[in-house]
Amino acid sequence: MSQPEYLTREIAAQRLGVSERRVLDLAARGLIARKSIRDDRTGQKMYIYAAKDVERYQQLHPPASPPLAARRVALLPTRHMQAAELHTQSMPYNPAPAAQLPRWLTVQQASVYIGLPVGYLRRLIREGKLPAIDLGKSAISRWRVSRKDLAGIQGGIHRKS
Repeated sequence: MSQPEYLTREIAAQRLGVSERRVLDLAARGLIARKSIRDDRTGQKMYIYAAKDVERYQQLHPPASPPLAARRVALLPTRHMQAAELHTQSMPYNPAPAAQLPRWLTVQQASVYIGLPVGYLRRLIREGKLPAIDLGKSAISRWRVSRKDLAGIQGGIHRKS
């Protein structure tokens, strides 16, 4: 009798056309069997998922939209992007007029909008140099920054003297 086939979370997500987080949710709900193993290289604990359960779930729940890799997302233009850079990327250039952008942006959205690293914007918020609202929901979407306040730092980057 052969050993059952198992898949990594990344491969299971690709086959199902969902995010890796969704694979974790499906396994937590018992819809896909998972097994804990130790990674040979790092020694860390990781989960692998039963291929037969992934196939069964895929047959019962065909994806409603194309897989994540096939989805195309519009980019927000940044002041550092050149037209040539935009054409070399896999996503189409669809600049959203300022009226279509939300007034308050997450730090990640602000990073794309202004063209500065997320870590730098978070540091400015922590130091009180960039006003922001603390929603306290999660580390990823905790802060909201006004587009108006971002315009104030577009003129020049704060540098250490």
